[in-house]
Amino acid sequence: MVVYEGTMKNQSHFTERRKSPRFPVSLPIEYWEMNQSGCLGGLAGNISETGLLIFATQKISVGTRLRITVLFPDGYGLDKFEVLASVVWQNRYDEMEGNGYKYGVQFIHISEKDRMKLDHFICAQLSAHLSMNEPFQGSSSTVPS
Repeated sequence: MVVYEGTMKNQSHFTERRKSPRFPVSLPIEYWEMNQSGCLGGLAGNISETGLLIFATQKISVGTRLRITVLFPDGYGLDKFEVLASVVWQNRYDEMEGNGYKYGVQFIHISEKDRMKLDHFICAQLSAHLSMNEPFQGSSSTVPS
């Protein structure tokens, strides 16, 4: 059996394809399509070591490469990390004003300095979940039968 988002699913009916756990977040992002000069904004809905869920109002095709800056709290200030990513899936998202889109992006490149910032942020997210004594529901985990 697999626990996913708080529900039990039979392993034969559900296969987790993600390589790393996702953590729910609400972080502002800026992104640029590789062939465009204008900056656009969006919101990261979850984060992992390998990618992001992004909510945005602009339509972006699967396969598009993006330069992304993610802003996150660091003490009383803000910090950021930057990645090169590729859109691996997209869907309509009607809950945004004026309708929008949600995208799964996979990181293609991240500098060592920004990788350390990302790892530190993810460790802080995991610590927060564990300190609340709540089961982590950001990804699947195997439950012994």
